[in-house]
Amino acid sequence: MLTKPTTIELNPRNTVPVYSTSDVAIGSLDRNKLPDSFNLVDGPAIVVARKGYAGRLYVIEDAQFIVHEDAYPIRPKEDYEQHINLWWFAGHYSAEFQADRTSFWGIGDFPRVRFRNKVVMLPSRDFQDKVAQLYRRRSSLIVQIESSKDYFYSSVDSVVKASLESP
Repeated sequence: MLTKPTTIELNPRNTVPVYSTSDVAIGSLDRNKLPDSFNLVDGPAIVVARKGYAGRLYVIEDAQFIVHEDAYPIRPKEDYEQHINLWWFAGHYSAEFQADRTSFWGIGDFPRVRFRNKVVMLPSRDFQDKVAQLYRRRSSLIVQIESSKDYFYSSVDSVVKASLESP
């Protein structure tokens, strides 16, 4: 017997974003219907891609969020919070962590044990803050270039289509 489809309406103010191996949320879940097995992460925090882009680091600034199984969140211990700029850490160590994944063929992995065994050096917080501004500016420019590229290709497609349609 066919039944009428049911639509679940989510209250956007009562949802929690879900992240995976990117700094773009892959969806959201209703805060009131989360299974007990889901851990809410208090942001800001760094998300470490475990599969796919293994070792890549992203800063997530949402107040609370959930991390999908293909990644895991990290935060400085309370004693170190004031000594680490998350944007600097992610920008500085992302390439190094990606180079240390379990495999370069197929799908590599960057398990938690690998992260726990990493030795990191922390320059002064002032230095981190200045370099973090540069990393954030670079990210912003990349987004601008990507959208310009999309606009450019769309414009070229329109010109080519128009020239093919006219006699």
